[in-house]
Amino acid sequence: WAPNQGLLSVCTDANCSILIEHVLKRQVRDGVALVQLSNRRLGFANVERKRNAEGVADLDLEATAVQHFWSGNQAMSLAEISTGVMIKGCDNTETKIVVWSGRAAEVYEISAATGQCSVYSKFDTNALNMVISSEGVNESVHLFMAVDGRIEVANLQGRVTKTLSFGDQEGVPVWMDACGNFLGVSTAKSIIRMWDIRSREPKPIGNARKFEDGDESLGEISSVKVNRDGTRVSILASHSGGGHGMGMPQKKVFVYDVETDSFMSHDFGPKHYPVSHAWEAADARLLGCETRQLIEAKQKPNELYEKVSRAEVVTLFATPDNGLLKQDSFNLGEDMQGLLGLTVPNIFMCVAEREGKVKMSARLMRDFVGMDLVNTETRKALLEFSFHLTNGNMDEAYKAVKLIKSTTVWKNMAHMCVKTQRLDVAEVCLSNMGNARGAMAVREAKKEPEPEARIAMVALQLGLIEDAERLYLQCGRYDLLNVMFQAVGMWDRAIDVANKKDRIHLRTTHFNKAKHLERMGDLAGAVDSYQSAEAHRVEVPRMLYQNREIPELEAYVKRQGDKKLSTWWAQSLESNGKLDQAAFFYQQAGDWLALVRICCFKQAWPKAEEVVTEALAADPDAPAGVSAAYFLATQYENMEMVAEAIQMYAKAGRYYHCVRLARAAGMDKDLVSLALQAPNKVIVDTARYFEGKQMFEQAVQLYQKGGNSSRALELCFSAKLFDSLRSIADDLGENTDAALLAKVGDFFMSHSQFDKSVQIYITGKQVKRAMEQCEQHNVAITEVMAEKMTDLLPTKEQDEVGRNEMLRRMADLCVKQQNYHLATKKYTQAGMKDKAMDALLKSGDTEKIIFFAGVLRSKEIYTRAANYLQTLSWHTDAEIMKKIIEFYTKAKAYQQLALFYDACSQVEIDEYRDYDKALGALRESRKYLLKADKDTAQLDRRIQTVQVFVQAKSVVKSDPDEFLKMCFSLVDQTQVDAAVQVGDVFALLVEYFYSVQDYQQAYQQIEKMRGKRIVLGPYLDQAMVQDIYRQVGVQVQDDGDDAVDEEIDGM
Repeated sequence: WAPNQGLLSVCTDANCSILIEHVLKRQVRDGVALVQLSNRRLGFANVERKRNAEGVADLDLEATAVQHFWSGNQAMSLAEISTGVMIKGCDNTETKIVVWSGRAAEVYEISAATGQCSVYSKFDTNALNMVISSEGVNESVHLFMAVDGRIEVANLQGRVTKTLSFGDQEGVPVWMDACGNFLGVSTAKSIIRMWDIRSREPKPIGNARKFEDGDESLGEISSVKVNRDGTRVSILASHSGGGHGMGMPQKKVFVYDVETDSFMSHDFGPKHYPVSHAWEAADARLLGCETRQLIEAKQKPNELYEKVSRAEVVTLFATPDNGLLKQDSFNLGEDMQGLLGLTVPNIFMCVAEREGKVKMSARLMRDFVGMDLVNTETRKALLEFSFHLTNGNMDEAYKAVKLIKSTTVWKNMAHMCVKTQRLDVAEVCLSNMGNARGAMAVREAKKEPEPEARIAMVALQLGLIEDAERLYLQCGRYDLLNVMFQAVGMWDRAIDVANKKDRIHLRTTHFNKAKHLERMGDLAGAVDSYQSAEAHRVEVPRMLYQNREIPELEAYVKRQGDKKLSTWWAQSLESNGKLDQAAFFYQQAGDWLALVRICCFKQAWPKAEEVVTEALAADPDAPAGVSAAYFLATQYENMEMVAEAIQMYAKAGRYYHCVRLARAAGMDKDLVSLALQAPNKVIVDTARYFEGKQMFEQAVQLYQKGGNSSRALELCFSAKLFDSLRSIADDLGENTDAALLAKVGDFFMSHSQFDKSVQIYITGKQVKRAMEQCEQHNVAITEVMAEKMTDLLPTKEQDEVGRNEMLRRMADLCVKQQNYHLATKKYTQAGMKDKAMDALLKSGDTEKIIFFAGVLRSKEIYTRAANYLQTLSWHTDAEIMKKIIEFYTKAKAYQQLALFYDACSQVEIDEYRDYDKALGALRESRKYLLKADKDTAQLDRRIQTVQVFVQAKSVVKSDPDEFLKMCFSLVDQTQVDAAVQVGDVFALLVEYFYSVQDYQQAYQQIEKMRGKRIVLGPYLDQAMVQDIYRQVGVQVQDDGDDAVDEEIDGM
């Protein structure tokens, strides 16, 4: 490609070609459509419809094919011209066509009689752009030609009669357009100028206007179009400047308003840009634009591309107050080449046919659908209506069409009300349409709170299902959307909406669908829908029975296996005497009572028992099985079959009846086992029965089971049933008579069962006796026992001394029994914190000791807790060390804290040889000794010694002489071991001499260590020692004996 020239070079093996990029010209002007087909061919057609005096299309004068064309059902062929020049551009009027190549021009005349073209004139010209004035503008038709920085006005033979000049600051004319009485021109410097060409001398309109907003350029103009009255110029532009996107088409169309000297624009969004534009032939406000797809936008990864139309036609109204407003848009099909022009009520497009042929098609504007045959006045009124509607002025829109009597007009206006959501105007429209039912539905819809829901009812009355759906979705009224889909028979969509968004009406929707299918005779579909609505148990039998489908009804019941359905059908069969069939369905339904009833009716007793056994085996607690057993038991009782009746009553869990029958029949052996399974009232009543018969063991057992332990104990003592007494004791409660409990406790004491006697005394609220027994016989006190006794003690307000004394005795006994935690708790409750801590310290539970000390907040407790923690491995546990310091600090035990820090320093020296940390610990120790008002002289000497050693280690590299001086002074001190291990000092000296390869000095320091009987192993690396001895030529000595001697000396 050649930069900015529109030239493309193509090379093959045989030759090289240069191609020029050219946009084929197409337009509708003065009732004629003109289409450039190739570089030397043009097509044209008349688009002015034949009308009568009122402006209504005269169908009698139109052929059928022409009528199909105007209705949009058929494309129209174009008459063709082959030109004698290479077409660079073309323009036309009603009867003339002009073409030019940049070197020559040709003018053709269209014959009104034949509709064919003939050459009118030819002439040479260097014009790069031309326009021809409309006929009737002035005495003759003129050509306006852009030549070398000026516009030449010539007649149709090419003779120049006038010249329109441009200044250097304006630039050369590039783009031109003429419409009616007006000519518009834009220059290479984006200057726009207008002329009135009605007179012989073209008159400038206004001043030249630069294509900019303030001081900022709006782009580089690529096309201009003038409207009918010369008040506006539409502009297409590309990006200008040196930035990214230079030369790319802009996504806006601009309109220059001559009267206000301002620009307005409309943005077609991120996916489309305008490629052509045209004003409506008669209305100066209506502008049509063709847009093309710019990119395909991918919203998210792994998703399909968003559907973006390849091309669109958009109609706009230029309004004085609101700028450019979108009136309508529609997508161009794959066979559509683009927009030709528009003349109310039609929009014209080029249609690509096979073999490269091009035809023309017409499309009715949205506001004129069904009204293409109206008169001129109505067309104007509808256009005014559309303009005001687009501008949002419904009042003016209504005024524009209120005198129109056409139902179609009112229907179309109602359609517009749906889009603008004007419910008040919609009511008037429906009334003028004669749609009384629709008007009433809209009035009912006013009760809905959402405006969208109200206007959706209008859309529904007009058959605009998609618009109604959109409005219901917009306001979230999925219930009304569901109702709408049901009303229009879109059942699948209704169920889908109910399933996803309107669950509360899901079953109702299925039910309504079932009713619909039933009315339509689709019984199978109705059955499925009734099942989905969970209404099949009632509705399906009703429907099949009403339709005399009895075999299908029985098959359906079998197939479903539904218990309620099976029971209903079995009852129907039983009522008709079909007992065997009824038994089958009762069994399928699990209705064991009904099945047993049939067996009893047939006196099939073994079968009845088998049914009961099977039912209770499946679920012992199922009401159906229990009812069946009870029913069979009543039948046996009526037949005086007592054993069998008792068995069935027992299976039914009706033990009262079992006991009743057993007592009446004298079955005492079975009576206890039966009574034990009965309610307490029956158990106690049976116990009285046995007591009356002096069967005391059975009576005691039943009294205890029935909850009357007092009576059971009385019987035990009166009948001397001591074995039963022991088993009863565990179940005694506070409600038992106190004297009786004391008697039981004494009984256990006399038999040396002290633990049981203590429990009985506690139950009888005799705490002192219980405590005495524990102390005398060392009965183990559990936490449960201790808490029960504590709860029985008097409160602090009643007897604090007595309460604390009992708590102390409990705690002392717990200590004796090594139950330290419980002892701690009781000591604490008694207010004896010291003893509580003693008990807790004996337990060795570190975590509780720390917690207890934190709770009591006593100085003495803090100190004792810290002392205890020091007995642990605190030097390996940082948390324990922190607690020791915390407790000593809170207790203000500064001397103990100082001693602890001293111990910390010694651990750092002995275990880790970390004299830096040891020095820090010693300083902390000194700080707390001062707080304790103790002498620090000895500690100061130790701190000074350690500080010298630490300083010596720090200067070993920077100041060796000072290092040696410090170390030798430490070695010579007599009491150095009190602060620093002398072995560490010698080790530091040996390592230093070894590092500087002074092996003799290193050897001497080792010998001094041996002389002081210091074990070398803990301080010196054995490999280093051997190397030093080897360097001075001395054999290494074994210091094992020294180690032993040093240990003995240490002892």
